[in-house]
Order: sequence, then structure tokens, then C-alpha cells
Amino acid sequence: MTEAAFTTLYVPSLKRYPLIKGIFKNVSGFPILPGEVVVFRQAGMVGASNFGYISPGEKAEISFGSENEIRAIYRKESNQTKEGILSGTKIIEKSIRVELENFGKESRKISFQEAIPVSGVESVKVFIDSNTTPGHSELRKDSGILEWKLDLKPNQKQEIKLKYKVSFPAEFDLNM
Repeated sequence: MTEAAFTTLYVPSLKRYPLIKGIFKNVSGFPILPGEVVVFRQAGMVGASNFGYISPGEKAEISFGSENEIRAIYRKESNQTKEGILSGTKIIEKSIRVELENFGKESRKISFQEAIPVSGVESVKVFIDSNTTPGHSELRKDSGILEWKLDLKPNQKQEIKLKYKVSFPAEFDLNM
């Protein structure tokens, strides 16, 4: 027996469309053995996936295919490089805009994830602009993956803006 929860996951760098993610906990007293799993939804078979060993009490995730009731529009707004003549630094500015809209009859929990650069070099700095939509958190410390958790009601649309800057010495050649 398992307990399950469903959420919508939108990661534009992986898929152009949102996915339904099932998260469940193995509440049986027995492990779920590794192997292939065939996934079904109301309309029929979605596909096949593989699981590793899942201990009793352990949580696991599985994809249930695309979420057809959520429309996602992803736009790259700007991608500019500016050079400070006197400062000896370059600044790369990037900004994106995402629109998420729920066409379904029920509210949907949505996780939108977008990666930004992470610097391990002291002279390279990454700044998130104040025009960025608030409410994000970093998925894991120093991962550079920002996550917004939304709860979209039926027929609701929400926009997310992300703007960041990367400052680095002019002699560096960063391709982003």
C-alpha cells in the first residue's frame, strides 16, 4: 500500500511542456523491488519507467506524462554582454519570462524550476536582479536551481520573471 501526491513540474531546460509528477511513500512493510513499471492514467498507458529498490517508509517519484491542462509559455527576454571600459569587468545579463495558465477545473500545484550559474571563483559573481519574481528558493544549496512553488486556481494565469547578472574579469571568456 502507498500514499501518493501529485504535482505539476515545469523545467523548460528538460521538456517544453509541464509534466505530472507522482510522489509516493512505500507504507507497506515490504520493499518495492527494482524493475520496470508501466504507468497508466485515465486515458490509458502513459509509458514505462524503472525504479530502484524502495525500502519500507521511503519516498519515491515517478512521471505520469505531460500535463495537458497547464499551458506554459517560456520566453528569453534578453541576453546581453556589457563591458566596463574603466572597471575591467564584463557583465552578462539574462532575463526570462514564463507564463503558466491553468485550463483545468481543479487547482494545480506547480513547481517551476530554472537554473542559473553558480560561481566557484571569487572574481566571478552572480546576482539575482530585484525585478525577479519573489518567492523562489534554491532547490539544493549551491545547485543554482531556483524553484517557484505555485498554486494555480482554475482559469488563473501567473507570470514569473527571472533576471540575473554575472560579473567577471574582462580577460575571462565565459560562454553562456
